[in-house]
Amino acid sequence: MSRDEENDNNDVFGELRSLLDQPDKYAGWLSKVLALLETAYANEPGRYQEEFLPYLEKYPELWKSHKKRVGSLLDPDIGRCLEYAPFLRLSIEFYGFDDLGDLEYSDHVDRIGYLTMGDFRDEPYVNWDWFGAFPWKSLTGLDLINFGVESRGLERMLSPGQFKALEWFCLSGNQISGRGIEALATSNLTSLRELELDTCGLEDADLIELAGSKSLEGLTRLKVCSNKLGDGGVVALSSASFASNLKELDLSFNAIGAEGAKALAGSLRSKPLVKLDLNWNKIDDEGALAIANAPFAGNLTHLDLSSNPISKETQEKIIGESALSQKVARAAFR
Repeated sequence: MSRDEENDNNDVFGELRSLLDQPDKYAGWLSKVLALLETAYANEPGRYQEEFLPYLEKYPELWKSHKKRVGSLLDPDIGRCLEYAPFLRLSIEFYGFDDLGDLEYSDHVDRIGYLTMGDFRDEPYVNWDWFGAFPWKSLTGLDLINFGVESRGLERMLSPGQFKALEWFCLSGNQISGRGIEALATSNLTSLRELELDTCGLEDADLIELAGSKSLEGLTRLKVCSNKLGDGGVVALSSASFASNLKELDLSFNAIGAEGAKALAGSLRSKPLVKLDLNWNKIDDEGALAIANAPFAGNLTHLDLSSNPISKETQEKIIGESALSQKVARAAFR
């Protein structure tokens, strides 16, 4: 190698280090990093393996948050890319059973970090035992919104225990009340941080089941809007082990009354809750005042109490003299 070529390679390694150390990653950042990695690997594979690959492995959180979007698991470029970026995680959407079938023939299932299942419910039923048995060791996000998953399917999918890395799980629009929720609560989803269960037909018994789960203790965001939840489920939720971690809670479009509101206000204490949605419930003046003066109220950046039977007088009182900030209080009833 000539001195000029060596200097060029040093420049590539230097630019890579500079990019990786940037605190704010911009649009197109990952593409630029991967292009430089490919160049460095092609020019000096030995140096890359010995010197730079260990340096890259110091950034595990970086590669979890920056995923390469791919159109097909059978794309030959994936294999080449993973040669010089073996830590990289993939993001993919399946639009039909042909895409889903690619799982059988791909060597890269264990590198998928984010998977969205498109709406192909009109095609034959998914074999959830088969789906759940793949090595999903890198999967941190799974979107199954409106996919037609039923309780038995969710049980079968989770039973092999392959989703230990999952951090975000969207099951909204799937009817999984009862056995499905029990499967969630007793699963090994110990890495789960965000769970979306909108319009799943949930009742109080389901929320009580989730509240008693030991595997969901790390939850920081829970969406259970548009279900059939009342005070009993919310009282149980208020004492759940994961309630101490919740930053965002969406209970809108349910049947929660004053008892549930007071339970939330009395048990969440000064925990890190910053977003709370309670619109379209049955919360009256007493419940609204309890929420507005709860220990966490001063931390809230978003509160929605709209479309509840709360009097104008109480609304004005909350806006004028509650623990909420003026901005949050005024927006709570819009």
